Amino acid sequence: MAGARKAAANLASALQSNVEELEAVQAVYGDDLSMTAVESANLEHAKAALAAGGAAAAEVPALSGTLSLPALHLGGAPVQLTFVLPRLLGRPPGLQVHANGPRNVQDELQLAADSAAAECAADVAPCLLIAADRLADAAAAAAAAERERQQAAAASASGSGRRQGAADEPLVLSRRCVWFHHIKNLGKRKSIVQWGGELRLGGWSKPGFPGVLLVEGAAPDVAEYLARLRRLRWQAMAVRAEEDVPVGSHQELEAARTMPVPVQEMGEEEMGRLGAAARAAGVEELFRSALKLGAAGG
Repeated sequence: MAGARKAAANLASALQSNVEELEAVQAVYGDDLSMTAVESANLEHAKAALAAGGAAAAEVPALSGTLSLPALHLGGAPVQLTFVLPRLLGRPPGLQVHANGPRNVQDELQLAADSAAAECAADVAPCLLIAADRLADAAAAAAAAERERQQAAAASASGSGRRQGAADEPLVLSRRCVWFHHIKNLGKRKSIVQWGGELRLGGWSKPGFPGVLLVEGAAPDVAEYLARLRRLRWQAMAVRAEEDVPVGSHQELEAARTMPVPVQEMGEEEMGRLGAAARAAGVEELFRSALKLGAAGG
């Protein structure tokens, strides 16, 4: 009997959490949250069961729907997330991403959604708003990767002319802040530092959970660096902030650097030290973007 009561309480708690989650999503996305007639009826059934005390929670089908993300467009159409919420606490929701675009981009978006679902289940936390945020990061990362690929291709096609400061190809000092779900693999950590040295890039890498990379250098070199990093397998990687500073010569580019060359690795627990270094180098806003913090106060 005690086991049955516990199971019933779990079902009722999960149903309450799911209804509240859908109400929160609807408050944020409005009509971009859509449900079929059956799905809408299931939601009303859930509300009625909860109003009656939750004893009939087991009779309510799993709640589901589709969330359109109008700010995320691929192939001329918004990304959509169909979902089936779990009927028990601590279980991941079923998430399916629908998007136009290359298969590898679709796979990256699905991986971001699956990662969010697993983390929310482990934390027994609502997932849909977090998944939508992760999809935004993944879509931005895909767009940045394409820009970096094009920049790297252009730099390769131009040969050494850019590096010699050709008059028709202005030099640019690029700064990037990159967020990673984690940086733990020793081989990847070594590559981050080694490739930074090869390409004469400055900055800092903070491994661990999450991983943060602040980097600066000549634009083609930064583009090549990020293209190499993206070829490694990451659970999640996103360029959170970009800054490009046109300069007139290689001497001006070197003088404009504010980060140490080559890229330096900090400790896994040294986020505070990274923040202090970024502040001293005048790139605090880039750093804060990795943690999705607002502008620093005066």
